[in-house]
Amino acid sequence: MKKTLMKGICLAALLAAPITALAEDAAPGAAPLINEYALIFPANMPHLMATIGAHRGELDLTEAQSAEVDAIFAEVPARIKPLFTKAKELETVISNDVMAGALLEGLGPQLDELAAVKREAAEVHIACINRVRSMLSPEQYAKVLELAGHAGKGV
Repeated sequence: MKKTLMKGICLAALLAAPITALAEDAAPGAAPLINEYALIFPANMPHLMATIGAHRGELDLTEAQSAEVDAIFAEVPARIKPLFTKAKELETVISNDVMAGALLEGLGPQLDELAAVKREAAEVHIACINRVRSMLSPEQYAKVLELAGHAGKGV
């Protein structure tokens, strides 16, 4: 019964997905950026510090804000990049196992570990966004979102 249900769920998911999206996702040689190993896709929750770093001069930061930006740059990448790297490694192992014939029933521990790593990265990312938002004025935060090409809500 469980296998039949799982097959039905997989078939329904495949039928519901746009075929062009499936073809684009399967493009060979298109390696994702390391931050795309996040739990939440960067288009929905951008990495604002990259935008702040690229447009720092346009934000009219105070000395205190500038010091906080420096502190965030010193702390957050060192915490989040290893998590993205671990997620990438786990995804590679899982995909290699699946393509070599591993069944879903045997992948539970690896999938749980991947979910835990991606959740931890999401928590670091959310804390960083909260920190940035509380550090900036509403106008500065709006400017960062604009520069990031983000409307302030999920795409």
